[in-house]
Amino acid sequence: ILKILDAVTLAAIYLQSPYFPNMVCESVSYALKQEYVSVESVSTFSLYCHLLIWFKEDYTEGRKWAMRAKRILESNKHSPSIRSHIILYGMALTWFLPLKESAQHLF
Repeated sequence: ILKILDAVTLAAIYLQSPYFPNMVCESVSYALKQEYVSVESVSTFSLYCHLLIWFKEDYTEGRKWAMRAKRILESNKHSPSIRSHIILYGMALTWFLPLKESAQHLF
């Protein structure tokens, strides 16, 4: 499920899908029900951070989710998809990190 979300995320944002927030919330719920948090959760948590900031303007809660995603990404030895990096550093952490630092992680 998380890989499916990772694959259709950017298309849903581009098409301005009304189901996008529901899709993200369901994927967060699914990710938290798993016995362990996988690297595929990085995109999900990053998008949830983005939704918290965009819709609720809750920067403190958004920061918590972004930092969780960052810790998962840093602790994993296997590199996740480049899409996870783009979503985390391009959509979530741009609110909390200097742009120079975010750009270093993207390029």
